[in-house]
Amino acid sequence: MSTRSQRLIYEEVASLCDVLNQQGIEPSQQKLMALFQRGSASTYTSFLQKWREEQSSKLIRIDNSLFRQITALIEAEVIRYSQIADAEAITTLKELEKSSIVVEGLQEKLKKEQILHEEQMKESEKRMKDLSNSLQALIKDSDTLRRQFNHCETERNRQETKHAVMTEKIEGIESLLNEKNKVYDNLKNDHERLKDELSLSVKKMNEMNVNYQLLLQTLEHQKQISESIDKERSSLQNKVEKLETKLSALTANAAELSSAVKVSQAKLQSYELENARLQDENKKLSERALSSKSGHDAVPNQC
Repeated sequence: MSTRSQRLIYEEVASLCDVLNQQGIEPSQQKLMALFQRGSASTYTSFLQKWREEQSSKLIRIDNSLFRQITALIEAEVIRYSQIADAEAITTLKELEKSSIVVEGLQEKLKKEQILHEEQMKESEKRMKDLSNSLQALIKDSDTLRRQFNHCETERNRQETKHAVMTEKIEGIESLLNEKNKVYDNLKNDHERLKDELSLSVKKMNEMNVNYQLLLQTLEHQKQISESIDKERSSLQNKVEKLETKLSALTANAAELSSAVKVSQAKLQSYELENARLQDENKKLSERALSSKSGHDAVPNQC
């Protein structure tokens, strides 16, 4: 069976958390999942919470142990000062026994030693009181730290849950980003293709620009030709206008001639009719003349 398929137990997670904590590394769900590479996120969250509760209990036990150690130190310090005072008192008594001559001096010295001992006792009491106050302040600080630790643990759990949600969102964003990168790559390829097409278009545009310049020159030449043609047209138009004037005069003359021709034709027609009538009359007269001549010729023969 592979390691990935083995069931995760609390002792493994707690042992690894202790090792990381000793190395100064804060254990977290992501680090543990990366190291074990098995188990679910909820399992690591519950194991971490249990381990941190145990650490909090250990901290409370350490605080109590520290309090007992401080108390023992204070008691040992008091006993040491008492032993020192007792030793000094014994030494002083022995000296009094050895020399009665210096009893007064020794008594004076004993008084001084007693005063010094009293001062030392007062100093010890004051120091003991200060240590007791410090111990009380330390206990209060320990309670405050414990509350802060519990608050930090709650906040850490909330942040880890929030981080897990953010991790899922980041994975979704990364997936979307990968899709966007694919789209970007496609767009980049399209951009390169369009860039090549644009280069070809620019080249064609340059060629068209050259052709356009040639066309402009041609148009300029044609414009000059057009201007000369316009001048010729204007000149021809003037000539045409003059010809039209002459034509109008000729048309008027032609109309007058046509009227005259019509009158002449009418007169000619009347002349022809008159000529035909005269010819007819001449013919009749000729016939009468012939008939008369034939009649005159016939009368002599009868005689």
